[in-house]
Amino acid sequence: MKRTALTKWKLKGLYPYWEDLYSTEKTEYIKRGIFGEMDATVPGSVYSELVREGYIKDPYYGMNSLACEWVANRWWTYTTTFSADVFTEENSAKYLYIGGIDNLATVYLNGNRIERYEGSNFPREWEITPYLQKENTLKIVIESEQLEASQLCQTSKISTQRARAGYKWDFCVRLVNVGIYGKVELIERGAVSLQDCKIDGRLTGEDADVTVSAKLCNRKAGTYTIRIDAHESGRLVKSEEVKASLTEGETNFVHSFGLSGVRRWNVNGKGAQNLYVVTVTVYAEKEVSDQYRCRYGFRELEWIQNPGGPQGALPYLCTVNKAEVYIKGANVVPVDLMYKSGTGRSRELVRLAAEGGFNLLRVWGGGYFGDEEFYNACDDYGILVWQDFIQSSSGVDSIPNCDEEYLKHLRQVSERAVKDLRNHASLAVWCGGNELKAEDNYTPVTEKNPNIAMLAEIVHRLDAGRMFYPSTPSGPNFNLKYGDKGNNHNIHGLYKFYIGEDGWWFYPHYNRSDSLFHAEFGVDGVANEEMLKKILPQESLRVTDAAEDYVWRHLGDFWDTKKRDETFFGKLFHLKDYVFASQFIQAEGCRYAVESNRRRLYQNSGSILWQLNEPSPNASCTSLIGYDSIPKLAYYSLKSAFRPVMGSVRYAKLDYALGEEISLEFYLINEGTEPQTVQVIATADGKDRIYDRTFSTNTCKGVEKLGTYSVKNTFEYGLRIDMICGETTNSVLQLSRGKRGHCDLLYVKKQNLWKP
Repeated sequence: MKRTALTKWKLKGLYPYWEDLYSTEKTEYIKRGIFGEMDATVPGSVYSELVREGYIKDPYYGMNSLACEWVANRWWTYTTTFSADVFTEENSAKYLYIGGIDNLATVYLNGNRIERYEGSNFPREWEITPYLQKENTLKIVIESEQLEASQLCQTSKISTQRARAGYKWDFCVRLVNVGIYGKVELIERGAVSLQDCKIDGRLTGEDADVTVSAKLCNRKAGTYTIRIDAHESGRLVKSEEVKASLTEGETNFVHSFGLSGVRRWNVNGKGAQNLYVVTVTVYAEKEVSDQYRCRYGFRELEWIQNPGGPQGALPYLCTVNKAEVYIKGANVVPVDLMYKSGTGRSRELVRLAAEGGFNLLRVWGGGYFGDEEFYNACDDYGILVWQDFIQSSSGVDSIPNCDEEYLKHLRQVSERAVKDLRNHASLAVWCGGNELKAEDNYTPVTEKNPNIAMLAEIVHRLDAGRMFYPSTPSGPNFNLKYGDKGNNHNIHGLYKFYIGEDGWWFYPHYNRSDSLFHAEFGVDGVANEEMLKKILPQESLRVTDAAEDYVWRHLGDFWDTKKRDETFFGKLFHLKDYVFASQFIQAEGCRYAVESNRRRLYQNSGSILWQLNEPSPNASCTSLIGYDSIPKLAYYSLKSAFRPVMGSVRYAKLDYALGEEISLEFYLINEGTEPQTVQVIATADGKDRIYDRTFSTNTCKGVEKLGTYSVKNTFEYGLRIDMICGETTNSVLQLSRGKRGHCDLLYVKKQNLWKP
């Protein structure tokens, strides 16, 4: 068995259907391409190649993306050659594998049409033995984009499994990806090939019962040996051999064995991520016919009912190895609109998430399935994965498409994804899609919908025991409704930090919540100054907003924060101050929301921020980490809010006029096993300590209210509260508008909260 990657290609662009013209003296010249042929790399994106060759400018600078939208309306032809010498066995079966194409493409080998298919989110493999020659030409023709829904459209009319983010979303420009974004490989196998291998390890104490199942595809009847090896830290811990007499065709293979002294895989912050390498090898006359290898983590993962939750609610409390895990998560979107797998950027995001105290990442349904790089990183760092199927809301209607042809393709894509990803220890949840609604277009969808029922059946059949949610939110309410207690199970929102007469309710929104789980919410913030200098022309590097500046409008008009920030801090004159003010409000809002949820520990069992990353650089949006993988301030405030043991302050607002009462409530949040001592210090105007008290607690694994403190605002700048618990300090501010009528930004800067 052998794999050979095809990475060096030629690329040319044509007008639609010109590739289909028969070659004649009159047509040959126009088939040379718009720019002729250029070198290309696979995995890759057509946009990246055009930028390198100078045919388009960087789509992420200023408003350049508008001048690049033509790219997706051409046909693009990738061509490569290879010799039959790459194969070592004359009688072996030869296959072509393509990991992902955006999107509708036709594959040709030596002029033979292999298949026309939709390649986005759909890895494919074909046997190519009959088409091979001594020297071979592989050609892949990608057709112009199908018309598909952007963020505001009708989900009920979605017809593809494409990553919809690139059609324009509130966190990215319109740039519909084109290219072969997954690896392309030639695969050589013997008489028997392995397909759809599944590893299932059931733990009992330190022992495990392991079942390996697979489909064996036999070209030649005979007796074969199947060997299963398990290694841990490079050490062989189990080896089993099975003799199988196989007839020609397909045979289901199942073999079970025991494994003792198993070291468990743990979620981030709860222990080591012990991983085993399981190898399944089929031998034909002592030669390797085919082989499957994966890393596997043994763990017990369950979702159980929230304590005190309403009857009929879905289970939202995660337990790993029988211990409750409060979900500290973030939503992830594609790492780049010019998408290509295996760049290392997914792994960097996972690393940052782990270092920030996150323990779950949700792969949003408007993008791509997490690839091997992403899942391997999550396995390594102990990050659970909530995996959406590739469906998302559309604003006008968010009802899943139930058309017969669409469901057929959705089934193919979804079954392939489940089979490819189910052996990862990090995979914790399958979800029908993002913000999908029932036929009334007001309430979250359920498994009564044929689309969702089909996905649920796929998960139950192919990945039994893994949690499946119909969508997120999963109802009964879509967003939090204060007066409807008991119906706020898994909810979404808010996404803005409102202030002033229209927004006094930001803090009460979270203080009054009775949600069981909070799978999407966030606050917007301006990008880091370094990123702004990379993406904005000189005339736009100023304190402005989408109403005044078209470039800011193009790169994040929905997420304007200037009016909000100046309401707090008065007129802002310098870009550096604007960035800090905006990011401070984002950090404060995200942190407070998480702590508010955690003050109902396990009654609320999870907080998943919108969003961890962005697929193209924005002047402003809700991301915690910029396109360049550099965190914003909110990342660090959440790192503080995610600590397992901490003091927390509950309050009703951030800013106070002179004479207003500041009322504070102090809590201990304790996910540990020992009582804690908490010291609370309040310092006025950066100099005067006006409150200092130490609380001894009795609470282990829970929340305890420690006390209250009220004081009239007579301060010029504000109040800083430090809650010291062991070696950690949680610090928050209560800001005074003083005699100026607005808060003092310099005072906030000097507090140096949530520093990297």
